[in-house]
This record gives sequence, C-alpha cells and structure tokens, in this order.
Amino acid sequence: MFSKELKLAAIKDYYNDLGFTKIINKYGIKGSATLYEWIRKVEQFGIEYF
Repeated sequence: MFSKELKLAAIKDYYNDLGFTKIINKYGIKGSATLYEWIRKVEQFGIEYF
C-alpha cells in the first residue's frame, strides 16, 4: 500500500497540473484509476480521509 504522505504528495502534484502520466510514473502508481480514486476521496471527504 501507499503511505499517506505519498498519496497527498501525488494529489498535490495533480493540483499543480503535473499531469497523470508524470504523477503515476513519479510515484510508481500502477494505474490512473488509483490516483483518480484518491483525488475523488479527498474532494468528497477532505484530507482527513487519509
């Protein structure tokens, strides 16, 4: 599993317009669906979710 810090760093990169491909490669995320899910959960529940 990914640490809370890694998830939040990836989400921060997303909001800084790094781009999905660069983010998943940078953090070793296997697919964009994982990142989409993290972003959705933060938008729905807030950072406290992680």
